[in-house]
Amino acid sequence: MIETLLVNTDKQLENLEKLATGIKYAPVEMKIVDALKHGNEALKNMVDINEIERIMDETRGDTNVNESDVSTELDALVAKKEAEKLKLSEVPQGELSLPSADETLKEGKAAIKEKPKKILIEA
Repeated sequence: MIETLLVNTDKQLENLEKLATGIKYAPVEMKIVDALKHGNEALKNMVDINEIERIMDETRGDTNVNESDVSTELDALVAKKEAEKLKLSEVPQGELSLPSADETLKEGKAAIKEKPKKILIEA
């Protein structure tokens, strides 16, 4: 008799666990059902495939651009950019004053004659 009571108690415990799991997942299942309802309504409200194809053809027709026009405009932009790169600054018209060879030689010798400065470095 006690064994029968224990078996019945185990069965009831299993049933309670199943019910608790069902309650736990009920909100998720409700969200799924709602999503399916919304999807079904959206499918019913969709336009037929011929209407979709007509709209796509109209849009495709509106976006066709003459390729030669685009190419011409692109070439013009590239030419303009190249012209901007090639602009040279004006060359001075007067005489250029360059140092004489003697002055350059004297400066070079003076630099060689100078002794290197000693620098103190901490040890």
